[in-house]
Amino acid sequence: MKSFEVEVERVDKVEKKQPNGTVVVEEVKTINKVPIAPVKIQKGRGQGSEYLAPKELSTMGFKDFLRVFSEDDVWNKMLKPKIKQFCATITTEASIDAGRVTAAMVKKALSGKKKKILEERPIQDEEKFYASFAKYFQTLSAKGESLAGLTRQQNELLMELLGLDSKSKDYGTRSIAILDEIRKVREAIDEKKADDSDDSGEDEESEESDKQAVAA
Repeated sequence: MKSFEVEVERVDKVEKKQPNGTVVVEEVKTINKVPIAPVKIQKGRGQGSEYLAPKELSTMGFKDFLRVFSEDDVWNKMLKPKIKQFCATITTEASIDAGRVTAAMVKKALSGKKKKILEERPIQDEEKFYASFAKYFQTLSAKGESLAGLTRQQNELLMELLGLDSKSKDYGTRSIAILDEIRKVREAIDEKKADDSDDSGEDEESEESDKQAVAA
């Protein structure tokens, strides 16, 4: 992969007051050149492979991003879809916290080596459901993501940290912020692994109970 530039056409809607007092909205177009460079994944899954990203990604902030793309584009094409996905994810996670058993959970249990009796069921504790959703929404929790997704997110953050320019004036602030995000993702990974271990333990207890029932 090679470095190159992408020309991004930014379209902003600007209100202008006419001499007669009326206000009209005009579109103002600008062209922004964004340097793109290959970034190599340093650790974890995909190590050694490359992907393309803005050259200054490690030092860019949200305000820098908005200087390239219009707010409407960022909201409608990036943020809004991600917010919808996030809300759908934490709704499912909150419902599971509140006792719901999904078809995917049943399928996973029945396809395992150690099977246990499991069937779909709706939310059992409505108050707990809303409390869990509120907690995830307030903290923008990554708990609801898959283990693979969390691991990939951790690798991306580590790569971003390694790519920071130590001479940049905001190096300290950016590195602390990234390290904090890495800590949160690692906590979510540990929690997800613990949940999987608990499920395995339940499978073993269920199988042992079945054996005792047969023996009796």
